[in-house]
Amino acid sequence: NHPAGFDDRQAGLQPTMPVTEAARLILRTQLWTILGDEAGVRFSDDIEFVHDMRVAIRRSRVAIKLFGHYFTGKMLRKANRALRKTGRRLGAVRDLDVALFNAQNETTQNEPAHDATVHDATVHDDAAPTDPVIEQWQAARTQAHTRLLKWLDSKEYRSFLRAYIHFCNTPFDHAVSLGHAPGKSPTPQQVRHVFPGLLLEQYSVIRTYETLLPTKPGGNQPAVDYATIHALRIDCKQLRYNLEFCRELLGKEGELLITRLRDLQEHLGALNDTVVGLAMLDSPSASDELTGKHQARLDAQREMLLAQTPSMLGKFVNLASRRLVGSVIAQL
Repeated sequence: NHPAGFDDRQAGLQPTMPVTEAARLILRTQLWTILGDEAGVRFSDDIEFVHDMRVAIRRSRVAIKLFGHYFTGKMLRKANRALRKTGRRLGAVRDLDVALFNAQNETTQNEPAHDATVHDATVHDDAAPTDPVIEQWQAARTQAHTRLLKWLDSKEYRSFLRAYIHFCNTPFDHAVSLGHAPGKSPTPQQVRHVFPGLLLEQYSVIRTYETLLPTKPGGNQPAVDYATIHALRIDCKQLRYNLEFCRELLGKEGELLITRLRDLQEHLGALNDTVVGLAMLDSPSASDELTGKHQARLDAQREMLLAQTPSMLGKFVNLASRRLVGSVIAQL
C-alpha cells in the first residue's frame, strides 16, 4: 500500500509532476527502505541489511542535495544531519563486513568482492581459519554495531524519524511557491523541466575527469591519485541515483545507461574497499606476518584497479555513451 497523499495511479514519477512532490516521493520511497531494513540491522546476521539501509540513506542525502532548495524552513537540513550520522555509523559496520568477507574468502575468490557485490554473507563465518587480523576486525565490527544500535535507540534519532515521516507523508509540506510573474520566464517546476538539466550537468561533471585520467591509450599518462578517483566515485553515485530516481520514465535507453554506469561504479567501489582495507591494517595487530600477508594482497589489488581506472572511465564517456545520454534525456 502507498502512504496517504498519492493514489495508486500516481505511485511513480510523472513528467508533469511538481518537482517538490517528485522529491517528496523519492524521499518517501527511500524512507520505507530505511524503516524496513532497521529490524534486520538490529537482529539479523545477514550483512545485506546494513548495506541496503546505508544505500537508502545515501540516496536520500543525494535527493536532499539536489532538491532541498525547493523546500522552506530547516526541516531537510535537520534531516540531512541525522541521516549523515546514521550513514556514518552504518558505514563503520559495512566497511568491516566487506573487509572480513574479502579476507575470509581470499583463497577461493578470483577477484576481490566489494561493497556492491558482497551477497549471501553473514556476520560470523565458522569456516574461516583462525587469523588474528580477522579476529581483530570481528571485534571491531561488534563494537561498531553496538554504537550503531545505541544511535538508533537514541531520542535524537527517534525524534528525527517522527518529523521526517510526517514530512514525507504530507503533500506540499514546506514546498516553496513556484508561481509565475507576468512578463518573466516561467520557473522550471515539473519533472520534465528539471531532471533533463540535472542529468546532463551530472554527466558533464564525470566527463571533466577525462582531463585528469586520460582515457585514450598512448602517451605519458600521469600517476592516478586516489583522492581524485574517490571524488569520481562520489560523482558517479550522484548520477546513478538521479537516473534511478526517474528510471521508469527513461525506457530501455535508461536501463542501458544505468548498466554502463554501474560497471564503472562497481570498479571504483572495489578500489575503495581495497583502500579501506589497507587503512584498517594500520591498527596494531597480533601478527605482523599475517598483517603483511593481507597487505600484500590488498596492495596488488589496489595497483591493478588503479591501472584499469582510466579505461573504465573511457567506456562511460565515449561517443556511444554520449549518444545514449542524449537519448535518455529525450525520454523526459
